[in-house]
Amino acid sequence: MNNRIITATLFVAVVGLMTSLCQASQVQSSTQEQRHEKQQPAITIPVKILVDNKEPASQKRWEERLRNRLQAASDILAQTCGVRFEAVETGKWAADPKIRDFRESLREFEREVSPAPGQLAIGFTSKRREGDGCQFLGITSGAFHSHILVREWDGVTTEPER
Repeated sequence: MNNRIITATLFVAVVGLMTSLCQASQVQSSTQEQRHEKQQPAITIPVKILVDNKEPASQKRWEERLRNRLQAASDILAQTCGVRFEAVETGKWAADPKIRDFRESLREFEREVSPAPGQLAIGFTSKRREGDGCQFLGITSGAFHSHILVREWDGVTTEPER
């Protein structure tokens, strides 16, 4: 499977937003044509990238890895919907080691982390959750929501697939 497509799936939670923005831009077809000619996105969504306290890599390594991943997804969305992501801040949050359920981890992430100065917080969790029964690579509370939690470790998915 194409690595660029797989990278874009990390942001499946914002597909509703992207679809709405694409539909809105189609109403103004002349503006859309000009934007595509100039290859300039109509909107940039500021993103705060975070990792939990189980991230094994140094800050320099994980920042580079995740900024590159966000950029790859952003490039796809800019071409297809005129929307771009911009990493405006990075950080860590202390994930509760007692929480084993991925959905509960999302709720904790939403409580503990503000997306500011971004509009969207994307958290990458390295907590191992063997046997939690969850098959999701990423999760959010719904379209237009300000938080996305992505599983960094699942024992199967490689970096190019992410």
